[in-house]
Amino acid sequence: MADGTIAPIDAGGSTPAKPAPVLLYLSGLRAGSRRVQRSILGRIAAIVTDGATRDPLAVRWESLTVAHVALIRARLDAEGRPATTNRGLAAVRGLVRSMRRAGVIDLETAVALGDVRNVTGSAPLRGRALDPGENARSEEHTSELQSHSDLVC
Repeated sequence: MADGTIAPIDAGGSTPAKPAPVLLYLSGLRAGSRRVQRSILGRIAAIVTDGATRDPLAVRWESLTVAHVALIRARLDAEGRPATTNRGLAAVRGLVRSMRRAGVIDLETAVALGDVRNVTGSAPLRGRALDPGENARSEEHTSELQSHSDLVC
């Protein structure tokens, strides 16, 4: 990537593995999950191709290495949203399973690529903490609204 430690995966100019592992993976998901996972695979495509593409169909996924998987985990984890990171890792695992089933990669490679742990933690809470005065005013306002609830149709 930018620091030269991991070579980007080819994102163009050559024919991707047939059948397309991404399509095999996505076809096994429900429609709602398919949209979300395709989106995260687009982000992952940008990571492994060093920004050359966000199209997961353009990536030669059979060139995926353990170093790429570690990079994916690190980049997604740096965003501070564990659920998104874990969703991305689930997409990678599903993609690896699809490649294995299609004979694109061997069992040993599939095991190595799929052996990545989820991140732990929770996302930071949104908003801000109310100071005691704001909290008291909010409670007063809420109770005042509740006392006038008979006026609401």
